[in-house]
Amino acid sequence: MTKRSMPQQPLDPLQRYSVNETIQYLRTARAKLYQRIAAGGLRTITEGKRRYIPGSEIARLSRVARCARTTPRPGLASGDSG
Repeated sequence: MTKRSMPQQPLDPLQRYSVNETIQYLRTARAKLYQRIAAGGLRTITEGKRRYIPGSEIARLSRVARCARTTPRPGLASGDSG
């Protein structure tokens, strides 16, 4: 198993990124990324045989993921065991 490195450059919403770069920014598996694309949850640009993901889509997905991790589940107050 290879260790994925974090991207060196900050994300630019106006640029397009390869699948490999997108995987690094989102810290997700390649299969998971392609599942999102197939489900229509991620807009892509195809140029010839190459597929690119707009930086704005990467930023949108990273915000959604961040909100999902930090948003408490409804109906559970802190300290409730559920």
